[in-house]
Amino acid sequence: MRFLFAWTSAQAQLLTAKQESIYSNVLKQKRPVEVYLPKEFEEDAAQRYETLYVLDGDSNAQILVNVVSFMRQVGFIPAVIVVSVPNVLDEHGINSRDHDLTPTVVADRQRSGGAADFLAFLKTELVPYIDQHYPTNHVHLVHGHSLGGLFLMYVLMHEPGLFDGYLILEPAMWWTSLCSMRYRRETCRRAGEWQSDLHCGPQRPRIRGHGHVDDRNDLPTQSAARPALENHGVSR
Repeated sequence: MRFLFAWTSAQAQLLTAKQESIYSNVLKQKRPVEVYLPKEFEEDAAQRYETLYVLDGDSNAQILVNVVSFMRQVGFIPAVIVVSVPNVLDEHGINSRDHDLTPTVVADRQRSGGAADFLAFLKTELVPYIDQHYPTNHVHLVHGHSLGGLFLMYVLMHEPGLFDGYLILEPAMWWTSLCSMRYRRETCRRAGEWQSDLHCGPQRPRIRGHGHVDDRNDLPTQSAARPALENHGVSR
């Protein structure tokens, strides 16, 4: 009962999301974002916070908001800003997800292969915009699941210093040649060179006929925990 009460109370740890929309010159479209400020912002507007970006924000943001709120209440993490980065539908009602989060083109997904542009959008437009307009301390964290996790593996190969911490869950490493062990090990090596936190959850078991690879134990975890997290009781 006390656990349920704590979980309910945790919803107040973040303020109501602010709806934003920025035009991307890279993607040639408006991109919505939702920004959740910590409640501490109301008490001290001069304070600066780490920022957690959530890919697939339309489906994952509320989960992360709940988790962050609960972990804040029990003292496991410092106050953070949560930035939801949702997928969008184009004028034909087609979701941007298959395009934005995939690094290569595959025959059965005609809109695939837009990861380079989406990475450029994050690096040159979204992250600088958030840093400019919100009370960030320029420590950037990111969460990605499935194709979002695949995209973050791509980021680790090409721009590992963009984020200071990576939380990757069930990355879709069955995507074409990116399932190679060499690629996975290289991403982890680069994360270590950049002193980034990299925490990878296991992939899903193989699904016959869909190209999934059952190699959940093949993706190592590279971790270089920052003092800020260690001081709040988070183990490596």
